[in-house]
Parts: sequence; structure tokens; C-alpha cells
Amino acid sequence: TDWYYDAISYAVEKELFNGVSETEFAPNNKMTRGMLVTVLYRMSKDREKENSTFTDVSEEVYYSVPISWAYKNQIVNGVGDNHFAPDQEISREDLATIMARYIKLKEISLKNQKGKDTEFADELSISDYAKENVKILQKKGLMNGKGENLFDPKGKTTRAEVATILMRLMESM
Repeated sequence: TDWYYDAISYAVEKELFNGVSETEFAPNNKMTRGMLVTVLYRMSKDREKENSTFTDVSEEVYYSVPISWAYKNQIVNGVGDNHFAPDQEISREDLATIMARYIKLKEISLKNQKGKDTEFADELSISDYAKENVKILQKKGLMNGKGENLFDPKGKTTRAEVATILMRLMESM
């Protein structure tokens, strides 16, 4: 009966996500930069095999190749000083930016626009680099605000929220 049940089932069935164990998904755990690019890499079905060259990404970690792929395809940037910060929790505005870049890279044409073009009460808190991307995902019905007409741009994103956005994206393609 949880709001995210269908999205998580969908993401696991499509092999976009793994659980945190054999029996747990951890829907309310925060999504990290490394996790997000791994999920997008799986969804893309690209098969890049080169490890990341960021100094804070070891070749042995599961997200090394996905990070290299995402960086080469201009989906993500580093955080400076040749670092990627793979374990940093991803904000809602960064999620919108990365998703919009992924949609552009894959030349995804979305069939329907279910979203509304409303101005969020915290619109001025959205970073300039993310404003257009937030609007794109909002208009396409992929990403919504939170209660009280807030987008919460600096708020952290959960695994359940990402699974929901990915399900909406794949179903609207």
C-alpha cells in the first residue's frame, strides 16, 4: 500500500535498481550520485567498459564504469579538483538536471505532457543551472513538487523518488 510500491517493483523488474540486500530495497534511503549514474547506465543499455578517472572513484567499485560513461556523455560533471563525490546525496535540483541531460543525450521523445507549469513557492531557491531542467521535468509530469507548493531544490532525493521518476519516464516514452 506504500505510494512507491509500483515504482519500486517496476525498477527492480526492469533491473534498473538492486536492493540493498536480498530482501530489502530501502526506499527511504537517500540516493547518491554514484547510485544515480549506475541506474541511468543500466537504463541506457550502453556498454562502456572504461573505469572512471576521478581520483575519488576506485576501479573496484560498482559505479566506476557508469560514472565514466555519464561524464563522457556530459550527463554529470565532477565537483572540482578531479573529484566526483560518488557517495554524496543528490539534491532534487541536481536530479532534475541529470535527468534532463540524460533525456537529451538519448534523444527521448516523451509522448505526453501530464505535468503542470506552476511556479513553486520556493522558485527563487532553485539554482540558475537547474531552473530550466526542473521546468522540463515538471511539464513532462516526471517530477513534481512537494506539499505546500514547494519544490525543495536542495532537499535530498530518496531511492523511492528516483524509482518513481524512472517509471514515469519509461512509461511515457
